[in-house]
Amino acid sequence: IDRQTPAGASDELPRHIAVHSAMTFLYFLLFAALFIFGMQEVLQHYILRRMLSKKGMLPFRLVAFLDYAASELNFLQKVGGGYIFLHRYLLEYFAEIEDDTLEPQP
Repeated sequence: IDRQTPAGASDELPRHIAVHSAMTFLYFLLFAALFIFGMQEVLQHYILRRMLSKKGMLPFRLVAFLDYAASELNFLQKVGGGYIFLHRYLLEYFAEIEDDTLEPQP
């Protein structure tokens, strides 16, 4: 069947549709790459933090809590991107606590 196009019409997609389709595809590729190469770990991290927070086992604003423990309570010392216990006995005490004695708060 011989297909005829109206006068002034083209067989090509309009430019804005082609650009939109290409950008959508690139965004999809970017999201897929982020998910495959790291986004999954980030999502798991926040989901785990949320679950532990809901059970009362960990404050959701963990960095603020650790900064408070380091600056105000003097239990911890901030070293680089992490924290260390200032008192060896405190470290050993927390290391010896059995899991069944830790009860989540309501």
